[in-house]
Amino acid sequence: MRISVIIATKDRRESLLRTMKSLQQQTLSDFEIIVVDNAADPHVAWAIEEFNETARVKVLYLTHNSGGISGARNAAVKLARGDLLAFTDDDLTFDTNWLASHVEKFIEHPEMAAAGGRIEPYWQKKPPQWLLEYIGESKSFPILALLDLSDRFSISSDNIFFGANMVIKREVLSEYGGFQPSYINGRTVGSSEWGIVLRLQKAGRLIGYLPHAIVYHHIPEDRMTVEYVRKWAWHAGAGEMYERWLHRRRTLFSFIREAVRIALKYWRLWVKTWVVRNRRDPESIDVQFRSSLGRCELKYTWWMFSDRGIKAALNSGGSQL
Repeated sequence: MRISVIIATKDRRESLLRTMKSLQQQTLSDFEIIVVDNAADPHVAWAIEEFNETARVKVLYLTHNSGGISGARNAAVKLARGDLLAFTDDDLTFDTNWLASHVEKFIEHPEMAAAGGRIEPYWQKKPPQWLLEYIGESKSFPILALLDLSDRFSISSDNIFFGANMVIKREVLSEYGGFQPSYINGRTVGSSEWGIVLRLQKAGRLIGYLPHAIVYHHIPEDRMTVEYVRKWAWHAGAGEMYERWLHRRRTLFSFIREAVRIALKYWRLWVKTWVVRNRRDPESIDVQFRSSLGRCELKYTWWMFSDRGIKAALNSGGSQL
């Protein structure tokens, strides 16, 4: 089975070059790399052209500046030639057997529709103590895209994956419509790869988890802040609201009812946030995260009423490929 690696990038040339160099060390001999640039930066194009002069595996470069990361991924899929599509990000490096591990398991388990693998942190600076305490004993932490479900391979309709380390069969991605919109009119509005996880789970499709298919997420200092935790809550909240309202009939009454639901659910947290916003214990951080999540859901309710692009996305929800 041939595999295509797809990397969406924007304004991170040096990080992207590090990611491409790491891919050159894969033990798998036959694969392709596609980089799709949301910023259409000519400096990135020149850097890739220079990179290809000595690369073992050449990089195909294209630009796509609409729809955010989902639009970029869908554009790359149309050019990819692989039976398997591996998606990752421009701030990672890889275990040398990353791709070989995925291909091996898809051959061994043809019933597997998609798979995820372990995502470990590569701290670019020593993380603050409050962040380590907030992560706690869990080895998975979606806010920083860290995933570690088990030390053993498993295949189940309940497994999950994150976008930094996901592989899906081409025909399966096409069947489920590709990646739903993630970015419209400057706002995060969709569920992206998490929407695919939910659709596969709902259909009972089998998802593999490969503990030895390891990628390393390089985490910069600016992601080790409480502000980043609050900001990420808006990403999560938008995805939840997109899935909640996709294809549903929306009226003025439904908007009011939804706003009331959200206010009743979160008002205590909104009040409490003013008390704990300068604290760094795990409980206080979690209050700030969930409070931010609620504000996103409330704002999203207004977007559904006022933004034509979001209305269209929720009404169609069809194939993006």
